Amino acid sequence: MEAVFWKLRTGAPWRDLPTEFGSFSTVFNKFNRWSKLGIWRELFLKIRGELDNEWNFIDSTIVKAHQHSVNSKCKKEECIGRAVCGNSSKIHMIADSHGNPIDFILSEGQVQRQ
Repeated sequence: MEAVFWKLRTGAPWRDLPTEFGSFSTVFNKFNRWSKLGIWRELFLKIRGELDNEWNFIDSTIVKAHQHSVNSKCKKEECIGRAVCGNSSKIHMIADSHGNPIDFILSEGQVQRQ
């Protein structure tokens, strides 16, 4: 898990994972498997703690996707949209009054949620 947190914290490519974490392909495969099984989402929901729902805040941000992140061989639903600026995804998040995340969803970059 520390290897995955390092990768997410630094934003570095999987191949740049320090050797003390083991093989980058092993770490990536486990991360990918856990993502498909929903383990990361369950972990997020468990560690988010008690919520203060007095006030909730909603925000979103757009993240550029790599040019090779679309058109994979498997035709599953992906949250990657095409726009003039290139491929992108949008992260929508709701936070409690202390700024702690409550929940989030992903969508294509050009989608507007209400």
